[in-house]
Amino acid sequence: MTSEMRFGRKVKMPSTVQIKHDILVPCLADKEKQELAGRTADEYRSRADALSKSMAGRNARERAPMERKQKALNDMADNQEWLDGHPGCVVTPGSPT
Repeated sequence: MTSEMRFGRKVKMPSTVQIKHDILVPCLADKEKQELAGRTADEYRSRADALSKSMAGRNARERAPMERKQKALNDMADNQEWLDGHPGCVVTPGSPT
């Protein structure tokens, strides 16, 4: 906060940087939400494939969290395909679900 003279009194005013920060943070959060909503299943699967390639030279301790992340990415891709109306498997009528 900076002190400025307004109408003959000292008034605490936020700095220009603080004002820009207060405006920018919500805008970036909205943009991030839009980007996440716009991702396709192919993008999730390509990220999971890239992760599997990077796991090749890792030991078991380093590989475990990467495998969980890869599984989550594949699950997100399956969910996105389902939401888009392109399920990966075909369910026949009368079959148990």
